[in-house]
Amino acid sequence: MKYFAHGFSHSARTAIPALLLLASTSLVANASFPAGTPVSRFILGQNYWYQPPDSIYPTIRESGVTMVRIGGHQPDLAVLLSDEQILKQVDNIQGIGAEPLIQVSRSTAIDAVARAAATVHYINVVHGRGVRYWSIGNEPDLRGPYGSPMSETDLAINVGNYTRAISYAMHDVDPTIHISALDMASYSSTKFNSLLGGDADITGKDDKGRYYVDGINFHRYPFASTMTRAGVLSEMHGGFEKAVGLVIRRIAYANALHGRVGPDALDWGLTEFNISYSNPPTTINNPAGLGVSSFLNGQFFAEYYRVGMRHGAARMNTWSMREGGGAGAAGDLGYLGGNWAAPIKRSSYYHMQMMADYLIPGGYLPATSTSFTLAVISTSTVAQSQLSVMLLNEDATGSQSFTIRMNDEAVIGTGTKINVPAGLAREYSGTIDNQTTVVLLFDTAGTLTNRITYSLDRYTENLAPLVEVMAPSFTQQPVSTSVVYGSPATFTVALGGMPAPTLQWRKGGVPIAGATTNTLTLAAVDFEDAGSYDCVATNANSAVASVAATLTVTPPPAPTIATQPAALTSRTGSGAFFAVHATGVALTYQWKKDGAIIGGATGSTLFLPSVTVDDAGNYTVEVTNSTSTVASTSAALTVSATGSARLVNLSARAQVGAGDNKLIPGFVITGGGSKSLLIRAIGPTLGAFGVTGTLPDPLVSVYANGVSQGSNDDWTQASDPAALEAARVQAGAFALVAGSKDSSLLAAIPATGANNTAVTSGIGDTTGVALVELFDLDAASSPARLVNISARAPVGVGSDLLVPGFVINGDVGLTLLIRGVGPTLGRFGVSGVLADPEMTLFRSLPDNQSEIVTSNDDWEDNANTALIVTTTTAVGGFPLDPGGADSVLLVTLKPGIYTVLVAGKGATTGVALVELYVVGQ
Repeated sequence: MKYFAHGFSHSARTAIPALLLLASTSLVANASFPAGTPVSRFILGQNYWYQPPDSIYPTIRESGVTMVRIGGHQPDLAVLLSDEQILKQVDNIQGIGAEPLIQVSRSTAIDAVARAAATVHYINVVHGRGVRYWSIGNEPDLRGPYGSPMSETDLAINVGNYTRAISYAMHDVDPTIHISALDMASYSSTKFNSLLGGDADITGKDDKGRYYVDGINFHRYPFASTMTRAGVLSEMHGGFEKAVGLVIRRIAYANALHGRVGPDALDWGLTEFNISYSNPPTTINNPAGLGVSSFLNGQFFAEYYRVGMRHGAARMNTWSMREGGGAGAAGDLGYLGGNWAAPIKRSSYYHMQMMADYLIPGGYLPATSTSFTLAVISTSTVAQSQLSVMLLNEDATGSQSFTIRMNDEAVIGTGTKINVPAGLAREYSGTIDNQTTVVLLFDTAGTLTNRITYSLDRYTENLAPLVEVMAPSFTQQPVSTSVVYGSPATFTVALGGMPAPTLQWRKGGVPIAGATTNTLTLAAVDFEDAGSYDCVATNANSAVASVAATLTVTPPPAPTIATQPAALTSRTGSGAFFAVHATGVALTYQWKKDGAIIGGATGSTLFLPSVTVDDAGNYTVEVTNSTSTVASTSAALTVSATGSARLVNLSARAQVGAGDNKLIPGFVITGGGSKSLLIRAIGPTLGAFGVTGTLPDPLVSVYANGVSQGSNDDWTQASDPAALEAARVQAGAFALVAGSKDSSLLAAIPATGANNTAVTSGIGDTTGVALVELFDLDAASSPARLVNISARAPVGVGSDLLVPGFVINGDVGLTLLIRGVGPTLGRFGVSGVLADPEMTLFRSLPDNQSEIVTSNDDWEDNANTALIVTTTTAVGGFPLDPGGADSVLLVTLKPGIYTVLVAGKGATTGVALVELYVVGQ
C-alpha cells in the first residue's frame, strides 16, 4: 500500500513520518460495523437573520448544512423579516436540500399570537411550503418586556405565558408542525425547572389535547472577547457536555411528568453556538489564535457536534453564515469571511463540511483517547460498511503519535491510545501534527481507504482539506489448494483502496472472462484447470497483483456403491424400479440387463413403466468416474401374472404450530366399504427415540368428508384401552410410554375417496414435533385400500423436518408417486413456502438401520419427466410449475418399511407439502 505524509510541522515544515498499518495477531474481518447511536440528520445546522444573495447558496450547500434557522438576530422585541421575505428564504433553503426552522417573534410591540398564526398560515396554507419546524421567541433572558429588568422567576412565568398562547394559535392553523421553544441565551436551573414541569410549565397539553411544544432549545456562547486556549479546551472537553447533561435531565423529568414517550418525547437542540459572541482583537482572532477566525474554532465546532451526537441532539445550529463585514472584527461570527462575491471559507466551515461528507449520516461510536488534546469522533457510515474516524490534534505546538484500536480491547501499539468500538481486532498507528484535523476511512477489513487532512497551514493558505486516496492493498491473499477432479475450487481475496478497485482474476497471467469479483469459483475442476491463479486490483492510483496461488487437481477416488439395486417382483403391466446410491465425484451411470447395455439408461435410477415377461432378468449398473468403473451387484426382476401389494401404514412427522398451524394429514381410501384404522398422534413418546422439542400434549381429531369420526386427547383415557393395545400389537406399532399424553383411537372410515383428515394440535395451543400414524387393521382381502396421504407443514432444520413414512405389504412391488412441493404452493396463495425442497427416500433394514434408496432435488432432473407429468394427471394431482424446484420420485418398491425425508436445500426453511399416491390402483 502507498502511504502519504500526514501533514507538515509548522515550525520546521518537515514531513511527518508516514502512517503505519499494524494488524493484531487476532485479525478478524467483519461484514459490517456496529450501527452505533443514531445521529439526527439536522445536527449540522446554520443561522441567518438577514437575506443573503442567491449567489451564495451553492457555497452554503457545499458545507453540508441540513437545517437553517431563520431569525435570532436579537432578543426579539421586533419583527425583522416580513412573511414575504421569510417565504423567499424558505424557498432558498429548501432549494439546497436543507430544512427551514422558522423563529416567530414574541415581541410585545405587536400582537405576537396573531402574527405567529398568520406566518404559519402564509407559509404552509397559502403557499403550501410544508415547513415542519418552528420555534417561539429568542433569548428572552437577555431582555424583559419593554426593556425592563425582570427576575428569573417572573421571566419564566412570562415566557410560559407567551409560549403557550403562541403555540395554541400556531397549532390551530397547522396541527402537524413541530414547535420548539425557550431559545435561552444560556442555561439557568431556575428558568428551566420552572418551564419544564414547574410553575410555568410549557411541556403539557392544551385543552385540545395538543402538546404545547415538541422540543427545547438553548444557546451557548461560552466566551466574550477575552478567553484563553486552556479555557476553550476545557469548554470543548467538559463544559458544554455538563450543560447538556443539566438540560436533558430536566427534559427527562418533564417527559416522565406528562408520560411523553416515543415520538411524543421532547427533543432538544442547540440553536445558536459559537466559540464567542464577541471576538477578541484581530491580533488574537486569527488563524493561529482564538476567536471565530481561528483554526481552533473549527475543532470547537467538531467537539460540540460530538457532544450532540453522543446525547441525541435533534438539531444544532451554529451562529452564523456571515455577518459583521466578514473582516474578523468583534461582530463577525460567520463561518464565511470576506465579502459575498468572494467568500472565505473558515476552519469552522471546513470542519462542518468534513463532518457532513465523511461522518454523517452515520451511527455514533463512543471512542476514547488517552490524550486531552487528541480528540476523536467516530461513526459507522455508508450502511455500516465504512468506519469514519476524525482525529483532532488541538495541541498548539506538538505533533502526537497515536494507535487506534478498532474494538474495546487494550491497545497494543504506542503513542496516544484510542479505542473505537467497531468490533474489529485491528490497529492503525500514525502521527498527527499540531492544530491538524484528520478523517480516516476504513473498510470492514480495517484497511485504510481514504484520508482527509485539514491543518492550520492549509487554513492559512486558504486551501481546502487534502483528500488522499489509497492504492489497492490486499488484506487477504488467495491460498493454494489441492482439489479432487470434479470438485469445486475457490480462491478469495479481500482488499482495500480508494477509489474502490476493480478486480480481474488471471490464470497463468491470462485474464479469465467474467471473473471480476473478490471470489473465483470453478464449479467442477478438470485436470486442465490446474495452474497458477492471481487477482489484479486496479484503481486511479495503481494496479496491484495478489500473490499467485496454485491449483493442483488430483484424481478422484474410485466410486463407492453405498446402496445396491434391490431385487424386485412386479406384476405384469406394473412398473419396475431399480436404484443405486453411490458416492464419489463426477459420476456417470450405465444400466445393463443380463450384461447388455440398456440404451439411454444413464442415471442413478432405472424405471420401467409397464413390464412384461420379456423384462424379467438380472439388472446391474456400472458407476464410472475418471479413476475407475465399479459394477453393482445383480438385482433380479421377476415378472408375475398374479400378486398384490398394499399400503398398511402411513405416517407423517412434522412441527405442529399454534393457532391455524396444525398438522393435518389428509388421506384417501378407495375400493368400497370402510377401512378399519388405528390412528395415533404421538408427541411425548418420541423423546424416547431421541427426538427433541416434542409436542407435550397432542390432540387428534379424525374427520371423513367433514364429519367427525372421533377424537382423543390422552390414550390412557380412551374408552377401551385394551382394544387400542390389541390393535397396536396387530399393526406392529411401537408401544407408547406408560401414562404419556400421546393420543390414539380406532375409527372405521368409509371408502369414499378423498377429504379424510387426522387433525393434530397441541392442547392449550402448545407447539412441538409430533408423529401422526394410520395403521390398516383389515385383512389383505378387504376391498377398501389406503391409496394416498398428504401433509402440509413448516419445514425447519434438525428435528423440525417433514418426515412421512409408509409400509408396503404384499408379494409384488407397489408403484408410488411421491412429491415434495414447495414453490408451486405459492400459486395457491401459500406464503413463506420452502423455496427448494430436497427429498430423500430411505428403506428400513434390520437392527434399526436404513439405507438411501434414491433422492431428488428438482423434479425436471428426473430421466422420465414426461411420464411423471402423465402419472400426476392420472392420480389427480395438480401440475407442478415448469422449471420449478419442487421434488418428485416415481418408484416401484418391494414390500418393506420406507421413510421420506423433506428438507430445505442449504438448510433453508419454509412451508412444504408432501404427497404419496399409489399408482395404478
